[in-house]
Amino acid sequence: MENTEIYTENNEIEMERNLAGEGMLHIVSKTVWFSAAHILNYEEKCGRLHGHNYKAHIQVSGNLIVGGMVINFDEISNLVKELDHHLILAKNQVKSMDEDTVTFEVIKPNKKVKKYTVPREDVIILNKVAITAELLSEYLVYQCMNLLKDRYGHYISEPFKHYAVEISLEETPSSVATFAGSEVI
Repeated sequence: MENTEIYTENNEIEMERNLAGEGMLHIVSKTVWFSAAHILNYEEKCGRLHGHNYKAHIQVSGNLIVGGMVINFDEISNLVKELDHHLILAKNQVKSMDEDTVTFEVIKPNKKVKKYTVPREDVIILNKVAITAELLSEYLVYQCMNLLKDRYGHYISEPFKHYAVEISLEETPSSVATFAGSEVI
């Protein structure tokens, strides 16, 4: 398979896949770490406020863009920065919020409700039904797909605007959830 250099209006070199290479993609991987807390409804052990040192193995498959890369590795690292050292809550757990505080509730297995109030700056609220490794890996895949579409989509020549993202998220070394998605952008 051969690459063809095409010069854009700004004299930048754009890598365009030769049609003979259709279906061929580059794959990049990066492992990133972040620490975050969460709490689950209807769970005994995980129904207590607790945290993890998460390890996310992020794999992105796609076409080369200007500069000869699939995605900038720093941008992969940035995907988890907003979550790092925060309490991550599901939207349905939040009962009230103002500019200073967030009040949320957790339902215990015995249906008893525990109420917490924490500083707003310490909380990230996700539009998920729960904050599990499965749903966090899904959230990160969609964050990465949106980044690829918004940041890199216009660099790629038709018909090669295809990306796939897979994220394996370790809550502990023996507990891993994986989510994958692909999109033509």
